[in-house]
Amino acid sequence: MTHPLLSEALKEAYASAYTEVEVIDTLSLWDGVEEELYICSGHIQRTLLIAENTPRTFLPFPFNISKELGVSESGAASITVAVENVNGTVATFLRNARAARRPVIVQLRTYLSNSSLPQNSRPINLELTGADITLSGVTLTASTPDVVNKAFPNAYYSYTTYPGLRG
Repeated sequence: MTHPLLSEALKEAYASAYTEVEVIDTLSLWDGVEEELYICSGHIQRTLLIAENTPRTFLPFPFNISKELGVSESGAASITVAVENVNGTVATFLRNARAARRPVIVQLRTYLSNSSLPQNSRPINLELTGADITLSGVTLTASTPDVVNKAFPNAYYSYTTYPGLRG
C-alpha cells in the first residue's frame, strides 16, 4: 500500500535512487507571529514554493530527522530533529521565540531538485515541545497536538459571545 501524502515523482525518486534528481527535505520554523526560519537539507541555498506563488529562501543546514516516532501517554506523537547550528541562526531564532513566549510551529516538506513545488500535498505540522542547544547543534523535539486531552467542545460559552445565554 502506498502512502497517500507522497507524489508519484517522489515515490519514483525513492524507488529508483536517481543520481540526477535529489530529494530535499525542509523544515520551516515559525513563531506564530512574525519570525520565520526556512531550512533545507544539502549544501545549497534554494528558493522553493511553500504554497502556490509563495516563494521562500531555504538556508542550507544539515539536519537529521529521527526515523522512530515517539508516542506519549496522552497519545501525542513526537519526532526528534538534530540541526547543525555552527553559525547560531537556529539557536537565535529559538531564543527570540522563547523570550517573546511564543510557541514554535515546525513544518516538514519534501521537494525534488528538479521542481520548486512541494511533493507532499500538505506539510506535516508539529509544535515544538523541547530544544537542546549546544555549540555545534540543536536537537528539536516536536509533536502533534494532544488530541486525547483536548477539551470538547472547545468553544467557551460566555455572555459576550453568546448574548442569548442571559435568562
